[in-house]
Amino acid sequence: MSQHQPQRSPVAIGGLMAALAAVCGFMSQLLPFFFGFLAPLPLALAAIWLSRPMALACGVCSALLVGIFMGPLAGVSFFLRSVFLGLVIGSLVKGKRRYGVLFAAATLAQALGTVLYLALTMLISGTGATFFQQFSGGLEEEMLSAADEMDLFNAMATSGLSAAEAEQTFARVVHFTVQLTPAIYVLMYAALSAVVLLLLHALCLRLRTEVQVNPPRWQEILMPPAVLVPFLVAWILLLVERHLDNQVLWIVCANVMVIGAACMAMDGFSYCLAKLKFTEKPFMIQLIYLMLAFLMGWYLIVVFVVIGVFDSIADYRQLRSQKGDNTQ
Repeated sequence: MSQHQPQRSPVAIGGLMAALAAVCGFMSQLLPFFFGFLAPLPLALAAIWLSRPMALACGVCSALLVGIFMGPLAGVSFFLRSVFLGLVIGSLVKGKRRYGVLFAAATLAQALGTVLYLALTMLISGTGATFFQQFSGGLEEEMLSAADEMDLFNAMATSGLSAAEAEQTFARVVHFTVQLTPAIYVLMYAALSAVVLLLLHALCLRLRTEVQVNPPRWQEILMPPAVLVPFLVAWILLLVERHLDNQVLWIVCANVMVIGAACMAMDGFSYCLAKLKFTEKPFMIQLIYLMLAFLMGWYLIVVFVVIGVFDSIADYRQLRSQKGDNTQ
């Protein structure tokens, strides 16, 4: 507990954190994009201030409150998503883990919580393996029907395609996007983890806790080999898959490659910021850089990915030699 904070009973602190988390859980049904970020924070603070059994009891009590007032399934969902996330990051912050470990653990905690919730849903509904087929098929039909309602196919036909060809092209794009749904969800969880850790960082500074969240500077982001190696292996297997024609292998490798490409692009973006000294440039120079980036569009992401791959291998900024194993 913070030295700047009066000593209070662990039971009182745990009860307060549980009540705050439950209130955020209730409100997340109305404003999920706002209170969904806030719900894990009281539980993270409970894990920082209290012992592990007390923090776990705090999380269970908050989930029970949500379950009593909103139904058992809502309580289980809240525990597997918000409670689990808050306890994991709070315990790691208390253990003084580096930011890279916090970020990876927060992302994996959300993914694991979602998988467990889906498994529980399949067990209750009895759908089993057909659940994902129904989900993907229903998602494709919903996206295609929405495009048809917006008269998107006729609008695309004015650019040189017939309406039937436009519909076939859009259907292939939708099918490809649905197959990449796991990677899209992981990237969403990564963005949510970054926001939650940033909020927890500000909260720990405000409360002057003994342990702090120390996010890295944008110019010092370097992806470790644990991210680079799966990305390269997935890329090689995608090349081999052309001769094997294995759909499951293609889906797994494509999802791994999308996640790895996003990480490599972040590394390349950080490298460019550091080399250009973007934050030190005058405002007009920064504006010119942003305009050039906008004109390059998607090509700039490819450039960032290539730079990130080489930077992750060679460590041009010598971040590993400066910080040893403390790689962000």
